[in-house]
Amino acid sequence: MKNIETPDKMHLGKLINELGGGEYVIPDFQREFEWMPWDVVELLKSIFDDCYIGTLLLWRSSRENQDLLKCEPIYGFDGKGNPEHVVLDGQQRLSALYYSFFALKKSYPMRKSRCFFLVNLKELLAENFGESVYYE
Repeated sequence: MKNIETPDKMHLGKLINELGGGEYVIPDFQREFEWMPWDVVELLKSIFDDCYIGTLLLWRSSRENQDLLKCEPIYGFDGKGNPEHVVLDGQQRLSALYYSFFALKKSYPMRKSRCFFLVNLKELLAENFGESVYYE
C-alpha cells in the first residue's frame, strides 16, 4: 500500500515548537479542553520525570479536510498558524502543554482568571519532581 505513514517519534522540543507555531488543530467532534490546573501540573511532572505520557494520534491533513471537520486551533492559540495536523487523540495533553507554555494572557477554561504554571528549579535539579511544578 502506498501513502501509508508509519509511526514516528518526536522530540518534545520539536512538539512544543510546532504547538507554538499553530501546526495542530482540533476537529469539532472533540470535547473542549477541560483539564483542571492540577492535571496540567501532573502532566508536567511526568514529563520532567521522564514517564510515559501516552501516544498522540495525528492526521496530516489538507486545509479542505480541516474545513470539513470544522477544525479550530488548540485552546489559547490566537496567532496565524499553519495547521498541518488534526489531533485525533491527545487533545487534552497538547492543549495543556500549549496553555502552560504559550497562552499567558488567556483565562483558564471554566475560570475567570489565568493560571500560571511554575517550575521550582531547585527541586527540579534535585530530581524532586513531586515538588518541582505548581500553579498559581
